[in-house]
Amino acid sequence: MTRTRPRKRPRAASWRPCSPTSTPTPGRPRSPRRGCCTTRWARRSRRTSAPGYVYGSLASHAGLVAEIARASRCAALAVQYRLAPEHPFPAALDDACAGYEWLLRRGFKPERIALIGDSAGGGLVMSTLVTLRDKRRPLPGATVCISPWVDLESKGESWRTRQAMDPMLDLPLVEKLRVLYLPGNDLANPVVSTVNADLRGLPPMLIQVGEREVLFSEAELLARNARAAGVDVTFEEWPQMVHVWHLYYAMLGAGREAIARVGSFVCARTRAESRVNGNGK
Repeated sequence: MTRTRPRKRPRAASWRPCSPTSTPTPGRPRSPRRGCCTTRWARRSRRTSAPGYVYGSLASHAGLVAEIARASRCAALAVQYRLAPEHPFPAALDDACAGYEWLLRRGFKPERIALIGDSAGGGLVMSTLVTLRDKRRPLPGATVCISPWVDLESKGESWRTRQAMDPMLDLPLVEKLRVLYLPGNDLANPVVSTVNADLRGLPPMLIQVGEREVLFSEAELLARNARAAGVDVTFEEWPQMVHVWHLYYAMLGAGREAIARVGSFVCARTRAESRVNGNGK
């Protein structure tokens, strides 16, 4: 009989709050605290997440943020942006842009930053990139969209063909969420429905989506439009997976594998500059 070695228990992550006045030192290693999931301050992923722009928090996604940071071998800045209906569009977008500018003001090089988001957070990542580009701000080195919600009109075919397969989302729920986030606004607005946006000039992009998702068509369209605009796109369709299956990494091998692929993508894109110029910042 062959004994299977148990999966190695991951180290616990360490967390600390950030405020607009705190000033970490770029390039300086974190203190060697046991279980710290970060390596250097100089390379950082900035992650956004809030289901449907209405609910969710840093606490609800703390585990996933830590796993992605660990896989990416970098520190993670998780942004708690304002939520609808108390704070409708563009509050979340303003906060996401402010979080990115916070990093730049503290000396983090844009090419060493990756923007990562899931679900509505994936849509917000795309909105942030389009806004930063239009303002002629320096763009990050990479972006990752996990099960992104990028078409608030829900025009994709998968809303009809995959509804019975998706246990997470349905059209009545999404209709309520978008009314709360965009009361009286145009759902086709390319800043919020970025499948309608000009995507030229955006950084390398990884898009992961599950086969059973109602959001599948818009994720696929986003990838197709980005490629047509000259963006370096990696599109991954995960068989049998549902919306943001990464959240179930503790019990789902595909969740752990998808997170590992996110980490590899972020490492490859944000470390490229340091390999060229020989410095670690």
